[in-house]
Amino acid sequence: LLCKESGMLLLWLLAVLEVSLYRGCWAGRERPALAWLGWAALLAPLLLLALWWTPETLAAGYARRDFTLQERVLTQLRLLWHYLGWMVWPDIGAMGFQHDDIPLSQGWLRPATTLVAALAWLAALALALLWRRASLLLFALLFYLVGHVRESSFSPLEMVYEHRIYLPRVGVFVLL
Repeated sequence: LLCKESGMLLLWLLAVLEVSLYRGCWAGRERPALAWLGWAALLAPLLLLALWWTPETLAAGYARRDFTLQERVLTQLRLLWHYLGWMVWPDIGAMGFQHDDIPLSQGWLRPATTLVAALAWLAALALALLWRRASLLLFALLFYLVGHVRESSFSPLEMVYEHRIYLPRVGVFVLL
């Protein structure tokens, strides 16, 4: 944590492993309490984030940005798909230091791909959760999404940088 901010995700990523791959199994036996503990450990950081940061605190970080908190969060739903595409089908022409050509999402339908991206994330998670044999898919999705929490969610950072995908891509590459 002291040398790289993504280190704060380590315990959360361990919860991802428990929920997606181990699923409460210990020494070859199902342990329901351990499964519930894994889900609690996965969801607890979301609750802590909601309690720690108020909308006013979060919005204050955007005073010097060309976009709002809402625009950032909505745009990141689309950008997470971009990052995934850049990992799976790299295109050197689409990569660079500046990505001013990516439009901000100003609402769920502006552009309409914002809603499509959000629904696609929900559908992928639902499929991975409901399809019991898709534990590797659930691992990849959760590792990818949790891995992006720090740099691709509410923090008032620049909108797009390819270097944000180095840790989250581990889950995707394990799946592939």
